[in-house]
Amino acid sequence: MKKLLIMSIALLSLHSTAKVNTVAFPQLTVFPNSVEVRVWNNSEKNIQCSGSIFIYTQMNRFRSEFYNRIIPARQFSYQRFPNWTYNDPYRNAHHSIFCRELR
Repeated sequence: MKKLLIMSIALLSLHSTAKVNTVAFPQLTVFPNSVEVRVWNNSEKNIQCSGSIFIYTQMNRFRSEFYNRIIPARQFSYQRFPNWTYNDPYRNAHHSIFCRELR
């Protein structure tokens, strides 16, 4: 019992002192004529977000775009990828954008 109590106190103290990292999560919004990427940086440090955006059209065509931004602390980033082929509207999109804190 004493061993269990010491173990639980140790785990609780580690949990309460662990640093919580705030990571920005990119948000995609798909319209027939464009795809919009938004990233909010709520941390106190600058972050860099980069990765690919994969876009599919109604006629099952595929298009990829690259996203790379440095977002200052407490700022917002927005980028729009327009559809130049209006006869083939966008259907859906997904991304592999990852963000990291800059030193």
